[in-house]
Amino acid sequence: MWKSFLAVMLLAAAGIVQAITLEIHEKEMRTYKVGETVTFTLTAYESAGKKLSAGKFRLFFRDSGGKDIKKYQDIDLSKGNPVTVTAKLDHPGFITLMPSSCTMPDGSVVKWVRKKPEPFGGAAVEPEKIRAGSEKPADFDKFWADGIKQYEKVPVKVELTTDIKMSGYRCYRVTVDFPDKSGSVNGFLAVPDAPGKYPAVVSVPGAGQGAYGAYSAYAPKHKHIKLTMNVHPFKSATTLAEQKKLYTEYNKTFAPSAYYYSHAENRNKYIYRNVWLAINRSISCVTELKEFDGKNLAVTGGSQGGASALALGYLNKNITCVVANVPALCDHHAWKNGRLEGWPKMHTFLKGKADSESIYFDGVHFASGITAPTLIGVGYVDVTCPPATVFAAYNNLKCPKQLVRMYRTGHDQTDEMRKTAFEFLNKEMSK
Repeated sequence: MWKSFLAVMLLAAAGIVQAITLEIHEKEMRTYKVGETVTFTLTAYESAGKKLSAGKFRLFFRDSGGKDIKKYQDIDLSKGNPVTVTAKLDHPGFITLMPSSCTMPDGSVVKWVRKKPEPFGGAAVEPEKIRAGSEKPADFDKFWADGIKQYEKVPVKVELTTDIKMSGYRCYRVTVDFPDKSGSVNGFLAVPDAPGKYPAVVSVPGAGQGAYGAYSAYAPKHKHIKLTMNVHPFKSATTLAEQKKLYTEYNKTFAPSAYYYSHAENRNKYIYRNVWLAINRSISCVTELKEFDGKNLAVTGGSQGGASALALGYLNKNITCVVANVPALCDHHAWKNGRLEGWPKMHTFLKGKADSESIYFDGVHFASGITAPTLIGVGYVDVTCPPATVFAAYNNLKCPKQLVRMYRTGHDQTDEMRKTAFEFLNKEMSK
């Protein structure tokens, strides 16, 4: 396994801005056995092709970004560059190398700027044996079945729109109000103009401002129906700038300006409960279309959208295949195993206040109930949705499954992921 992790620092020196880069290589690009030594090579550059001759930083060795697995190591670039370090794990997990800020010869301390890939290193140790930090609650299925029943008769508003245009498609706005009148979700439906029967792809955006038009996070080559649903209640804009403005104002209404913690201490009120049930209900506007082919319905997304893909793959039995890249909201109880949990890191940021409720919104438990073929992408240097959390979900899948290991990637995707998802969807949606 070979890894390269860039960290760019901006340093003012004699009026010149320098970009200092750190690369961490683990060359063999493979999975290691428990107890096996993993060797990493660190190389620091002050500019393209020119190595740094000085600078000090501390390197931490952690199990999946959480618990220390060995004492830190101080790196002094004046004594050599590149530098070789080793580590190993005595249990399944991920070795994560995390560098501190760098102290320059003049005493200045410079932080690594978060770039892609992240300024970390990592290696997998028997990841197929990683298990979630929580057991599936005995009433998990009932909790969600009751929610689906509550939404059965909720109307799905589908309105033809002229303010959003897509060549070759009719575009609609879609809105589903929550039964308790506390909010709604809205999004976009795009239906091909040409007569015929079409497959469909449902997508949910990653965390942030959301979508301002219909798109498919991952899609097959076939022309298809697109349903894109946001997680926010405000009416989506038609431009990115306006969408960001609406989102910023909306997010300010939450403390600490983070919608994804809203009512996290109560499983019946946590924001994703109504959001996912409403989006699940919105899928009926696709399955009832005369243009839908009646058999090919994918759900795709990344990060928050990846978590939503897992949730909807579990909730909606019309779904025939799932693509979830770097899925969030996985393994909320990873801390019990000394690992870092997935975004939004509820245990860490809410100081354990939502621990008993978070398991009802954990991708590892949705995964165990998915029956449709599923493709998952995992970034080996992802600290937003650490790879161990994604493996905890992947290992819980009992359906036909496929994994894309993105060895040098953080919270992102690669050309390989896009290509594999394209091939996967072409295969699954041509049956």
